[in-house]
Amino acid sequence: MSFSGSHHAASPALLNSFASNSVSLWIEGRPGHQDSLEAQDVRAQGVSTSTNCSATRKTTITSAFSSAQTLANNSVSYLTNTTPGNTARFKTWFGTYTSANWTTAKTHFNAIKSALDTKSVVVDCGCTDSSYAYVYPASPYKIYVCNAFWNAPLTGTDSKAGTLIHEMSHFTVVAGTDDHAYGQSAAKSLAISSPTRALDNADSHEYFAENTPAQN
Repeated sequence: MSFSGSHHAASPALLNSFASNSVSLWIEGRPGHQDSLEAQDVRAQGVSTSTNCSATRKTTITSAFSSAQTLANNSVSYLTNTTPGNTARFKTWFGTYTSANWTTAKTHFNAIKSALDTKSVVVDCGCTDSSYAYVYPASPYKIYVCNAFWNAPLTGTDSKAGTLIHEMSHFTVVAGTDDHAYGQSAAKSLAISSPTRALDNADSHEYFAENTPAQN
């Protein structure tokens, strides 16, 4: 089993790495969780929740999911309709423009949008630690949300909607992103030092989608 960050840290933590051939888990430094087998209200597509989600939290998740769809749609529209180049928004989060890098970002967001629009996404409320969320990259499309998720704003920087974008990007069948940097400052620095790693960084995708403060 390998442990690594699944979302920007709620508090600084050292991430330990372990190896296994059986399962991978992207998570913010904490003990491993078993992929629980509780009953789920699964629909053909859209978002549903595990039975450990209260009615209030189910409503919150529905709103966050809808906002995440809007962020993904807006990101795809931007990357499709904006003339490719060193736009402020692209350069801030993904570094100096190249045609290949723009295409990679567009491919990733098309995949994120498609997953949010057409797949059966399950959100589990059982996590009680201080981080935002985690996923098993090889087990789409189940997202485990934690305490920081509930305290986050619906939209804007480090939001509930952005968290869902971040976690969706981790799934191998979506964008297969890693966690190279956490937080806006570190993500901006990563875009300068390594655009390739920025395009493989989940927080960079989240911040591009959240676009707060707004950039063109």
